[in-house]
Amino acid sequence: PPLLLPALWLAAAGGGVVAVLASPGTGANHLVEVEVAAAVALGAASVAPGIASRVARLSAPAVAAAGVALAIMTFREDIATSRLLEVRALVRTLPPGPVLSEDPLVPLVAGARPLVLDAWMLRLAAERDPGLGRGLCAEIAEGRYPAIVLFRDLGDPASDAWYAQGNLGLPAISQIRRSYRRAGGIGRYHLYLPRGEPSPAGPPAPVTAAEPMPRMVSGTPPR
Repeated sequence: PPLLLPALWLAAAGGGVVAVLASPGTGANHLVEVEVAAAVALGAASVAPGIASRVARLSAPAVAAAGVALAIMTFREDIATSRLLEVRALVRTLPPGPVLSEDPLVPLVAGARPLVLDAWMLRLAAERDPGLGRGLCAEIAEGRYPAIVLFRDLGDPASDAWYAQGNLGLPAISQIRRSYRRAGGIGRYHLYLPRGEPSPAGPPAPVTAAEPMPRMVSGTPPR
């Protein structure tokens, strides 16, 4: 039957997303396949004979209204803050040298190769094999990185819950607390410098949407 394949896809995608969301720290981005499979199943059901067609046609307006409402909420949030503009402003305050960032977009905008591509997966892998995180913790203890950029202020008690179930993991965060200090924040980003290093000189200049990207640092591109 024409509805069987979309229904099987929706069931498989639903089972997969349940397994993924069972891991702490996962987000709504993992719902994309379920959304597409649900749309295909709804479309197939609308042209199928019998009660499936009536149910699909009655539920379609409600589904469409929910999608429009979500798009409006997302749009309102996006126009209030711009993640890229925050990164550009932050890059101006970074000292020379490699930056360890929870968000790989920060070093990319600065023209460098990210040291950590997936901070969430690093935490998950280090929990299963602690040896994977020891090298990073040792480099943090040595002050190897002139700057570290995080999504959370480590002075906030709630930050431990974020890093325990989200990015990087508590061993790396505990070492950052011991070896680095917070030197400021721009939007959702928090800048940490090695203890003893002076803070950046003054706040960054305001940025506008028409402002060009910062000059890219020359160097060998990543393989």
